[in-house]
Amino acid sequence: MRTKRITGLTGSIALVLGLGLPATAAAEPADTLYVNNSAACSDQGTGAQALPFCQISAAAAVVLPGQTVKIARGYYGPVKISRSGTPERPITFTGDRLDRWRDTIAWINSGTGLQVSGAHDVAIENLSVNTTGTALLVENSDRIRLDTLTLDTDQVTTPTARLTGTSSDLTLSRSIVRTAQPGRALQVESGVRGSTVTGNQITGWGSPLISVSDAPNSRLTGNTLSLRCGTVIRLAGASANSAVHNNVIGVPAAEPSNCPEQDPAVLVEAAAATGTTVGHNDLLPAPNAAPYRWADHDYRTPAELTAATGQGGHDALTDLNSVRVGDELTALQPGSTAIDSADPNAPGALATDRFGRSAADHPQVANTGAGGSFRDRGAYELVGAVALPMQLANPGPAPYPLTTTVTVRAKSNWTEPLSYLIDFGDGSAPVASTTPKVDHTYTRSGKFTITAGVSGADGKPSTISSFQPVVVNEPGLPQVAFEAKHCAASYPDSCYRPLAFVIDTTGTTAPWPLDSFTVDYGDGSAPTGNLSEPHLYAAPGDYKITVTAKDKGGQTGSLTKTVAIGYQPARFTGCCPERILDTRTGVSPVKVGSGEKVTVRAGQGGWGGWRDNAIVLNVTAVLPSGDGFLTVAPGGTPRPASSNINYTKGSIVPNLVTVPVGPDGTVAIWNSGAPVDIVVDRIGAYNPDYGSYFNPVTPRRVVDTRDGTGVNAGKLKSVCYSSATPPTKLNARTLPGVPADATDVVLNVTVTEPEQPGYLSINSYTGTSNLNFAKGETVANQVIAAPDSEGMIWFCTGAGSLHVVADISGYYSPSSSGSVFTPVPPVRLTDTREDPAGSLKPEETRAVATKLPAGATGAVLNVTAARSTTGSYLTLWGDGTTRPGTSNVNFPPGRIVANHVTTPLGTNGKFDIYNRSGDTDAVVDMFGYFSKP
Repeated sequence: MRTKRITGLTGSIALVLGLGLPATAAAEPADTLYVNNSAACSDQGTGAQALPFCQISAAAAVVLPGQTVKIARGYYGPVKISRSGTPERPITFTGDRLDRWRDTIAWINSGTGLQVSGAHDVAIENLSVNTTGTALLVENSDRIRLDTLTLDTDQVTTPTARLTGTSSDLTLSRSIVRTAQPGRALQVESGVRGSTVTGNQITGWGSPLISVSDAPNSRLTGNTLSLRCGTVIRLAGASANSAVHNNVIGVPAAEPSNCPEQDPAVLVEAAAATGTTVGHNDLLPAPNAAPYRWADHDYRTPAELTAATGQGGHDALTDLNSVRVGDELTALQPGSTAIDSADPNAPGALATDRFGRSAADHPQVANTGAGGSFRDRGAYELVGAVALPMQLANPGPAPYPLTTTVTVRAKSNWTEPLSYLIDFGDGSAPVASTTPKVDHTYTRSGKFTITAGVSGADGKPSTISSFQPVVVNEPGLPQVAFEAKHCAASYPDSCYRPLAFVIDTTGTTAPWPLDSFTVDYGDGSAPTGNLSEPHLYAAPGDYKITVTAKDKGGQTGSLTKTVAIGYQPARFTGCCPERILDTRTGVSPVKVGSGEKVTVRAGQGGWGGWRDNAIVLNVTAVLPSGDGFLTVAPGGTPRPASSNINYTKGSIVPNLVTVPVGPDGTVAIWNSGAPVDIVVDRIGAYNPDYGSYFNPVTPRRVVDTRDGTGVNAGKLKSVCYSSATPPTKLNARTLPGVPADATDVVLNVTVTEPEQPGYLSINSYTGTSNLNFAKGETVANQVIAAPDSEGMIWFCTGAGSLHVVADISGYYSPSSSGSVFTPVPPVRLTDTREDPAGSLKPEETRAVATKLPAGATGAVLNVTAARSTTGSYLTLWGDGTTRPGTSNVNFPPGRIVANHVTTPLGTNGKFDIYNRSGDTDAVVDMFGYFSKP
């Protein structure tokens, strides 16, 4: 008890907070190593602040005497420390800490979290360790100081902390040690000499909570120890000359049914009793259990123990209600016998409690400690006031001037009034107050942490910082930033459409908190404030998008910019092929009339579809009643001016088509001519999430039955589905430049000299065809063929014999060194019928520009030959390279013939087109392009 009230409280708080004093920048010592795995880091570096180590273990492997390892907040792997300092130059490991009231924020969370082995003169502080094994292991080490640690384990078979081996002068102080049920918290094992466990809060389930075995001169002082059931402290074996002082020891949650064995709170075996002292402790044993067992004898009061052994002097039995919160003993409460009753000179006693507070003299409690001192028992000192998390009103973000109100919450342990000192963090003078509620007006921008000090009559300040900063911004309007991005979420379903876009407003700033956004997508649709709903564009193009932001201050700001909306680059996945449309079949088969269209849906037939942005089809016009052409384009959009298949009366004309998927998830096929049946086989699809990459190769001939290239010479007579004439096979693994893991090969296949009308199938097991022809006709079509498990590509015909020619132009493989495909709406690149240069002349080569982005490696085209004066063929290849000896479009005189072409591009983005003979017009439409990812 004090006889005189302490004055000058404001000055005391200021000294603790460092308030009102000139700020000086303390230079980091040159011998500091840094660990920070949330920044750019390297475990092969030097641990400099600019490039810290990523793991604590990397610093531990190189640290030298006198160096300090500073560990930033974060989660780290296990650490083994085996390097040593000296008594004059110890090694120190220290973690970040928010403030002394909260746990550390540098965590070790795996393995045997923290291990010190064979080291000496090492200090470790401000670390949290939570593992499935032993959290702390110190072995064969000397002069190790462990301070302000938090140790937890989820393992029930091992203790949370172990001190073992030939070790001496180990100190565990001001730490929290917790254990899982029913493991022990702390085990001091044989070989350890002179360990000190002081100022800690240790809680657990397993008995004993602290086990000391064959470890003489152990000191257990000033701890708050809480156990669910059983013995709290056990001194066993040759643990003589030990000390148990100033502790709060209890089993506060025990029930008689849970503790049938009635173990004592403190157990000292006979071999450990010699020279061991016990005093100034507060104890609560389990119900009906003795507080002490000394050399196999139970003693039910401190007086009994003192009378028999001379120990237990100044111990007190208490119900501990005045020191517990819930089931843990975490803080002294007014009325506790632990207040002002400890021995400040007990072995291992600290000058401050677990929070770093020095002894406080309670004005209403007599000083019953040794020599009339007023130090409290246990790990926590009861001071006049304890600061609790503060409350902030109007902390921003908002522009200045900003008036913020802070209410300092505090617990008064004494009956005397509290004093407050608040630093608002903006360089203004701290505000002293006798009331907890204080207003402050900020007049400049920044993020400011408020620090409050609270003091009772003892003048012992309790400080706390705000958990959230006050955010003050410059006055002004919202500054909008946004990006239009392809929708990548799995919900809603509209996200799977190829032209589904969302607006990302990351980077938008405002003086006040943002309240709402409004987006005008620039396509004539109504503006919307629902940014979570994807917007479906009808077609690619450049759109002026306007985003308007409104903040909670009622201010608005806008940004308009032109955004290129297009399809995502995608990869290819081949299919069976699979028939998905045949107008000849069904309940009411009917030809498609002039001006009419049919649609197919991406994924129709049960294969693929989700997020496909282009599909590859083999489309066949069957037995039209007159001449005309088919146009294939994205569904839900106007019909373009392109064409894909030109037909004449009574013909069967196939063509491969690559077409973007429309905004409604469909592909449309328009008929411009006489009624015609349409057959559609799905060959594959392009998807931005998965698939194979395209690799162009210099076009070359790989099959020619006329001269035996790639297969046996002579007409192909392999009839599909006939065991008598098995398919003719091409080994794709032997093709130059094609790797063994190629998933698909791109071929231009030509049938010539068929002896009767029929069809040719490549790798078809489902009754589909790739080419249809009349007797004696020369017909070409591009084919994307997937080699079988043996690397073979199969060729077979419906009937009769014919010659087959195949030219390779590329392949698909899993290797990301290839190219991805970007669909575009059909666009006409050239039409020599409208070109001032006129038709292509015999042997003429003409370059065609694509106007694609730089880096385009190939283009997907539909090439149509028209008004030819003689039978001929067209060849396409990358500009600036040698013309290959291949063909892409073969045609007789006067016929309109189209073919799908995948061509490499020159470095200038152009391709060349060559006409073999006669005058020929060429029409080229582009459906997409390839580029490196």
